[in-house]
Order: sequence, then structure tokens, then C-alpha cells
Amino acid sequence: MNELIKEEYDNLLNIGVGNKFDYVGVYKNEKGVYLIDRTDGQTYTDDYLAEDVSECVLTLFDKVEEMIDEAKSQLLEKHLERKNTEPDYEKSEHDLCEDMLCLEKTALSSLQYSVLKGFLPEHELRMAEQLHNRLVAKYELEKRCF
Repeated sequence: MNELIKEEYDNLLNIGVGNKFDYVGVYKNEKGVYLIDRTDGQTYTDDYLAEDVSECVLTLFDKVEEMIDEAKSQLLEKHLERKNTEPDYEKSEHDLCEDMLCLEKTALSSLQYSVLKGFLPEHELRMAEQLHNRLVAKYELEKRCF
């Protein structure tokens, strides 16, 4: 496989979870090939090529879900570690839940209709809405207008 050169792609969208390390980027080159870049800033960067916009949307939502789940897992791990090693650590379960909710909302708010309509055709916007609603249900967030 040829080495990917991101400079040859236009950045369409970046989705994060509220820190500068975890994100999913969407890029497109002049040939209409999409690049979905999943980076966690600590262990890896993975690039996924999508030959069409439908494949791009599916990969995008898959990688955003992966990013949210990994960030929540890391947050829980840090919370438990501090709780077990620092007697004065007072973060409550409620605060932890609020932090996790913030991760979910931060990522999913970047996937709103107003952002995606800039580069997705109508059919793929409907697909994106269904995928978005599935994540809203998974994370038990209140239904929001897409």
C-alpha cells in the first residue's frame, strides 16, 4: 500500500472528546477518496481509506464510537486508580458520570446535521442521522435534533 500523505487531502471535519489527543479526522482528496484518521495521541494513529461517501460515513461513526468508548474507559480507569491510591481524592460517582456525559456530548455535537451537510449528499445525511441516533440511544443521551 502506498504511504498516505495527508497534505494531499483537504480536512473536512475533526471530531474530538474534549481533549487535544483523541480525535477522528475526515479528509478528502481531489479524486474523491476519503481518509478517516483515528488518533488517540498516545499509542497509535490509524488511517482508513473510503472509496465512496457511504463507506466514509460508516467508518466515521464506527471510529467516533470507538473513540468515545476508549476515552470513557480511560476516564474510569484514572478515576479508580486515583480513588485507590489517593485518600483525599473526592471525585464522586456523580462527577464521573458528568465527565463521561461531557465526552459523549462533545463528540456527538460535532456530528450534527449543520456540520455534515457541508460535504454529505442527502442520502448519506439520512444514513448519518440513523447512525447518530443509534449512538444517542447507546449512550442514553436525550434525543436531539439532528
